[in-house]
Amino acid sequence: MAVTKTNFINYTRCPRYIYLEQVKIAKLEKLLSLPEYQKKEQQEKLKELFNSMYETDVEGNDTDLIDIENPQLKTMLLYYQKVEKLAGQYIEKTFPGLTIFNESTFKQKEFHFTHNNIKYQCYLDIYNENNNEINIIEVKATTTNKYMKLGTTAKYKERSIFYLKNNIIYVKEELDRYNIEEEFKLEDYNKYKEKLYNRYDECGKYIYDIAIQRFFVENYYKENNIVLPKINYYLAILNHQYVFDGDYKNFEPDYHADSNGNEIITLIDVSKLTKSYQDLINQDMLRLESYLDNYEKGEVSLGKHCEFKKPTQCK
Repeated sequence: MAVTKTNFINYTRCPRYIYLEQVKIAKLEKLLSLPEYQKKEQQEKLKELFNSMYETDVEGNDTDLIDIENPQLKTMLLYYQKVEKLAGQYIEKTFPGLTIFNESTFKQKEFHFTHNNIKYQCYLDIYNENNNEINIIEVKATTTNKYMKLGTTAKYKERSIFYLKNNIIYVKEELDRYNIEEEFKLEDYNKYKEKLYNRYDECGKYIYDIAIQRFFVENYYKENNIVLPKINYYLAILNHQYVFDGDYKNFEPDYHADSNGNEIITLIDVSKLTKSYQDLINQDMLRLESYLDNYEKGEVSLGKHCEFKKPTQCK
């Protein structure tokens, strides 16, 4: 069983997790087939979806999610698969070249590498390749509102550290000639941006997720002595401004662009964000391997990494 992206996230969040899972290095030397990988990852995706939907109630109080039953998670599977399908179809019509995504075909693109006899492996939600570049897209069943409101306050309700252009969301500092201090105090801007590098933040956790994928992909190229092509990294999420107009085709909702030109799927360009994350991911890998070499059997301090009251709560 190789270290998957979800394994990587869990094994590095707490020094005791590997001990509780009784993970052995000898078991991390075999790659997973796509069905095996999907079986392991699917449950985590659904738990993640529940986290995003029910973490707080309308009054802002935490909701206890640890008692959610598997049947409840399974009811969300069709919804999640629909989002993935919509994202794949959007990429097909938006980017030229070959697009590979899973639609019950077991044809997702796979990357793996080996470090210290441990195999690290990921399958990609969506892979697009043309003559000039590669686009790697991770699908998340969350909304653009979560990102576009980052930077807003009661006083500055329209302010954000992100901007939207041609249905792609970018960090504003990537704008040509953008002066941060004309809109933010520099310390405030950095405080908001720092959330994107916090793996336990509601926005940052998705950046960390795809940054791990980038780490796996780039190490695959390095291990095989292949020149690294230009690769763009995106999150594909639901557009909170999209309004379904009620059109159906073959008894299914037809999610074409709405009357305001909004697509149901919007992309976030995280290429630069994930690049600046790579040294930290490498440190996390080394830490993971140290946990494997030295089981932590004693008690550890509780913290955000425990994800208490969430379906992803540690043992």
